[in-house]
Amino acid sequence: RAFAWFPAGGSDGPIESREGGGPARLETTMGGQQQNENGDKGPPTRGVPFTVSLAVCSSMVDNAQSLELATMMAGQVARCAGIFCADEVVVIDDSPSSEGGEKTVSSHAAFLARVLQYMETPQYLRRSLIAQHPHLKHVGLLPPLNAPHHPRSTEWTKYREGVVERVAASTSGADAEPDHSLVNVGLDRPAKVHRALSVGERVTVRMKDKGFPKAR
Repeated sequence: RAFAWFPAGGSDGPIESREGGGPARLETTMGGQQQNENGDKGPPTRGVPFTVSLAVCSSMVDNAQSLELATMMAGQVARCAGIFCADEVVVIDDSPSSEGGEKTVSSHAAFLARVLQYMETPQYLRRSLIAQHPHLKHVGLLPPLNAPHHPRSTEWTKYREGVVERVAASTSGADAEPDHSLVNVGLDRPAKVHRALSVGERVTVRMKDKGFPKAR
């Protein structure tokens, strides 16, 4: 039974086992056109036609003498995935639990996936997307990944991960419908996205220009 963790924003809900499908993270590209590698406007270009997956067994943390050591082991997996540019980490639940005749995700698999999900989430989004959990008691000991999608507040990148804080309407009135969203992308002010999104949703925002504040 494969227990898959995809690069996605965390939640307080149960960890789910998945048997395929695309990444859980929603990538939102704002704007009708993109610039190609030469800087010319044209149709959106696609990335590489393959996915790099890293599979680990949940039993790797069985012999850990403490929760602290198990957390450090999960952090090493996350660091390896970052170094080798893995797109997803698949946690193989090789010791599933049985309750009422039905197999459920074991605590080791849920722990490993939850810590990996925490490490993948940019630091400025963890307070909004990751709920407190006993499995995350020692994650403060883990060093940051410094992944490309973990930019600092003083660093400008073309794409930034964000979470929708609120939606609003450009016009006032009882019949006004929301037409833009304010997204926390880890900068001094939220980015304005000209599309009504769901509050609390994690999105990938393509920044318009180096200068702030608008994005598309």
